[in-house]
Amino acid sequence: MHDKNIFWTFISVIVASILFSYTARADDFSDPIVNGKDEFAWHCASCHGEDAKGTGKLAKILVKPPVDLTQITERNGGTFPHDRVFKIIAGTEAVPGHSTFQMPKYWERFRHYEGRRGYDTAEKRIHTITLYLESLQGK
Repeated sequence: MHDKNIFWTFISVIVASILFSYTARADDFSDPIVNGKDEFAWHCASCHGEDAKGTGKLAKILVKPPVDLTQITERNGGTFPHDRVFKIIAGTEAVPGHSTFQMPKYWERFRHYEGRRGYDTAEKRIHTITLYLESLQGK
């Protein structure tokens, strides 16, 4: 009987350690499970294009063509508006000409996967896309 208690205690400690390390990592923006380039390719490139210049396969059928995302800094006086871009991707700031069927609210979409193995938080995923777009400026 004593051996069973030790076994289950050992298993409980291992499971708790794994869960704690995963949740502790979820708030750290420096170590994403998936990078911004991959997130962009999976969720944005069909409209915005692999090059982020508005040349995606679906661009031709949209009511308002996607803009060139490599020129965000230029259109904003030389400063990349990180918070605004984050909010647009999240769907908490409206963009004239966009509607939810054209530009999904990724915060809501990504929230459905939070807590599942292999998925970062919605905030972290949107942050990585935003940083990726910032890296493309002027290209």
